[in-house]
Amino acid sequence: MEFEVATPERAQGTVHALRQVIARMEGKEHRLSESAPAQETVPAGKASSVHGKRRHNRCCLGLPPFDEALGGGLSCSGLTEIRSSETRDWGATTGFVAMLIARLRRGRVSAQAEAPGPVVWIADPAARREGGDVWLPGLPGLLPGLDTGGETSLPPLLLVHPRTPGEALWAAETAASGRDIDAVIIELRGNPACMGLTESRRLHFRARESGLPLFLLRQAARSEATAAPARFHVAPAPAAPRMIAPGHPLPESLGRPALTVTLEKSRRPAPLSLTVEWSSHDSRFLLRDTAARDEGRGAGGSRANAPAGPGGAAYSGDRAALAANRPDQPRTGGSLVAFGRAS
Repeated sequence: MEFEVATPERAQGTVHALRQVIARMEGKEHRLSESAPAQETVPAGKASSVHGKRRHNRCCLGLPPFDEALGGGLSCSGLTEIRSSETRDWGATTGFVAMLIARLRRGRVSAQAEAPGPVVWIADPAARREGGDVWLPGLPGLLPGLDTGGETSLPPLLLVHPRTPGEALWAAETAASGRDIDAVIIELRGNPACMGLTESRRLHFRARESGLPLFLLRQAARSEATAAPARFHVAPAPAAPRMIAPGHPLPESLGRPALTVTLEKSRRPAPLSLTVEWSSHDSRFLLRDTAARDEGRGAGGSRANAPAGPGGAAYSGDRAALAANRPDQPRTGGSLVAFGRAS
């Protein structure tokens, strides 16, 4: 039996090809590549067609701490993960992804890019059963100005209801390979076994190649390793009263929607948490000044992301189990009582 001896040139070529594949999966070209074609320079906020595929830059969120940690803003192509720790926070999570899409589309319209395409929303059956379906009449209320039929008209929304989480992943990968799609959203309940690091890499690679954003929404899920360059944790926050004049709030009123957003995965080594408000009139985020609010709460120790109770203070009930087929979370014990030593 004769064996073919690998020459140094052939071995070097094989390693070079593997490095190019890894670089493309990570969204960058290998620096030592001599055969890689020169990429066209894309102006900020604009999109160009390279070999029939769209190339986008980053979108500024208007939150300097987040934009700095994300390297200039949220990536307009690739995988972005957004999760909630509890099922009752699912409304805030879906609202946050709608805000991000509105922010991305606002940047494209201002840059005079191509008309937006449809948004594909894929929902896992378990996530739909626990968190409900997308309420279509609520989208124009959350994002006013997007349904006027003008430049910022609401893009068609394609709802996909797969039967299993595996079918949901297949639908997301297929939709991420499209060219005329504006964004892809996939909802998953918890941490299913079919969604691992390999599957997240495939989704990220497909979205990067097509040049479109893909948002992975995890309902009542733990943080785990994925290929997403950015991961957000979203929870609701009490809405501040509406201001009728600077320094004069309107009693018994509700202001802008508020969220507690934590950037768990980014270029920063530590998580970054902010309480933000959403201005639907101009599609932008606003930082909330929490100093005076924290002083007014006193030593009550109420949660910042809990809904407001009858007395105005934040109220927090017992946390539910993450899933029905796993042990419940440990309950907090009562007060400690000091006993004297027996000996």
